[in-house]
Amino acid sequence: NNRGSAAWMAPEVFSGSKYNEKCDVYSFGIMLWEMITRRKPFEDIEGSALTILWKAFMDARPPPIAGCPQPLMDLIVR
Repeated sequence: NNRGSAAWMAPEVFSGSKYNEKCDVYSFGIMLWEMITRRKPFEDIEGSALTILWKAFMDARPPPIAGCPQPLMDLIVR
């Protein structure tokens, strides 16, 4: 859709809340996670893009990255 792809879309956008900078921070954290791990976020979730959106809305997040420096991990989970 015009607001992003399921795995990178902020839960606030999915819920219909106003799009703001918090949404960008969420998406940036997901992109950082993907770049560091070289894996797609939520690749363990079976189902459609709607399933991914729903799980993220219900607070599902990609797993922490072992060995990632804490300041970088803090940015990712923000």
